[in-house]
Amino acid sequence: MSVLARISDGLVNVVANLNTGRDKQASSEYVDRKFSPQELLTMYRNSWLAAAIVDYPAEDATRNWRYWRAEADQISKIEAEEKRLSLQSKIHEALTMSRLYGGGAIYINTPDGDQRSPLLPGALIRSLVVLTRHEIRAKEIVKDIDSPYYGKAEYYIIRSQGRGSSEVEIHASRLVIIPGKPVPASLNETGSVWGDSYLQTTYDAILQTDNTMANIASLVFEAKIDVIKFQGFADMMAQNRDADVIRRLHLQAAMKGINGTVVIDAQDDYEQKSASFAGLTDVLSKFQDNVSGAARIP
Repeated sequence: MSVLARISDGLVNVVANLNTGRDKQASSEYVDRKFSPQELLTMYRNSWLAAAIVDYPAEDATRNWRYWRAEADQISKIEAEEKRLSLQSKIHEALTMSRLYGGGAIYINTPDGDQRSPLLPGALIRSLVVLTRHEIRAKEIVKDIDSPYYGKAEYYIIRSQGRGSSEVEIHASRLVIIPGKPVPASLNETGSVWGDSYLQTTYDAILQTDNTMANIASLVFEAKIDVIKFQGFADMMAQNRDADVIRRLHLQAAMKGINGTVVIDAQDDYEQKSASFAGLTDVLSKFQDNVSGAARIP
């Protein structure tokens, strides 16, 4: 005779509430929070850690520009064209926007009026325009396996403001797509041209570190506290004699500031309390290590 028994997989300790309904970890879960462009921009503008996570890799990638191997006159023409288009600064800007917002693109602006047709080699380039993922919209993902754009979008939509607001359909060859942080596609997704902002996974670590720094900074104001006890304080406050209390404390502080001596009544009491900052640097260092690990930047 076989007996069926129901078992649970995992360590359970009823005494310690481990993996039971009373375990504090039982209420913890990961929530898929999406940040708006304004929230990401606010983080970037107000937290130096957020700005560093976005800026440093983009700066490192474009600080030392590329070198060409060709004839001297050819190199001069290439470098002149790159300078005319501000190519180095445009790529730096696009990488920054991509890391901040989760994606960006460089639009290759040509005199060709037919934006739906592929860009041909040798075409005259008027300018390069950096776009964020919120200024450009990808059309449907190509599912034809024989297409060179399989798994990507072949056409994008840009809103044009010239001669009336309208939407312009642009061929993918006229765009340099720079995705954000790669995200594995879920089971119900067919693909995406964008990614996540690099602040998405580092948000908690940045917020915890900034909060820790703010709390340490506030402790500086509490580093030394003067405690003065005098008789009749409660009665004076009950009688709304706040001005007398403030005047008395102000005079005592003024006399201390002049000669460093505290003059109080014989029945009063005075003491100083100092806050200890021992160990705070180690705590802050651990939080900063957490940010480095989250950003994968030493």
